[in-house]
Amino acid sequence: MRRYLFLIFILLWIQCRNHSTSPGITDKDQVISSAKKMLQDYYDDIRANGLLAEIKWLDSSSSFFWVPPGYGGPILFDSVAKVIRRNALSIRKIDERWENLQIQPLTADFVSYTGRINSTVIDSAGHSTTNRFLETGILIKKEDGWKLLSGQTGMLPESGQYP
Repeated sequence: MRRYLFLIFILLWIQCRNHSTSPGITDKDQVISSAKKMLQDYYDDIRANGLLAEIKWLDSSSSFFWVPPGYGGPILFDSVAKVIRRNALSIRKIDERWENLQIQPLTADFVSYTGRINSTVIDSAGHSTTNRFLETGILIKKEDGWKLLSGQTGMLPESGQYP
């Protein structure tokens, strides 16, 4: 009986120990830091090089999908790239910045994130539009760094009725 109790204790200890970190993550803080840096670099690149810079930050695999603001469902990489290319023609400058960005590692190669985005766009005619969005997504770590794998972006109301 003592052996069984000892064995149960060891199994519970192992289970609790394994539960304290996500599978495959040896340094949770490093995973969070590198994913956060990617998301910051992503918007820095778009600010510096325009909307077309966004395409290189997307995972181009068949697993990719996104639900852009105003869309009723997900679209795949080719469609997202087409929308970006079309919209890039009418945008002179875009400035998007994260607000309240939260990152949760799922494994060493996958993280989920959510945050608000402050977005100011100046179109080719010089008109400025400012919006706030809520975005939730999954990043995947590839050989060349983190990529946006899937997610959705929704426009927040102007009324300020959000935290």
